[in-house]
Amino acid sequence: MQTNVVSKVYLNEQTKELTKERIKVVRKRSSFDINIELLKDLKIQAVIHDKNVYEIVENAIRKELEEMKKG
Repeated sequence: MQTNVVSKVYLNEQTKELTKERIKVVRKRSSFDINIELLKDLKIQAVIHDKNVYEIVENAIRKELEEMKKG
């Protein structure tokens, strides 16, 4: 398992100020098959938006799971 320290910035609704918080995120390496063209596009978008591939994948999975839970 791998632990990353991530900075999270959010708007404090009470004070209307931006707050930066550092949190530890534990990750487990996973392996899966993915469409080659989808992976190429994913890598290109990661470079364009200065993000890691895993960040984009995690966000996409998180959004999909939220939708699935809503029914």
